[in-house]
Amino acid sequence: MNPLERQDQETYDDFLNTTVERMRETGGIALFHCLTKSAPKNRTMTEHFADVVIEIGSETDADSVRQIATVSKSRRNPAPGDRIEIDLSADLGVDVTPDDA
Repeated sequence: MNPLERQDQETYDDFLNTTVERMRETGGIALFHCLTKSAPKNRTMTEHFADVVIEIGSETDADSVRQIATVSKSRRNPAPGDRIEIDLSADLGVDVTPDDA
């Protein structure tokens, strides 16, 4: 997202509005990955348009590294203030069975 967020505000606003319109038309979702170091000038606009903002970071101590997620914004429900530890060592499975609904 950083290169897109560096565009002039009008161009970036058009991009975000077009994305929102397309997601509504298709029933889809859009995921934007934003880096936090030296956030570009339009980062606040990105966060304003977002329905959910999840911040992911690492914490280290002498023995381990932990990945932590925090939901800082949720448009539909109150954002939980709790920090969620992410276990990246666990095996992840994907359900590939057909949806007969």
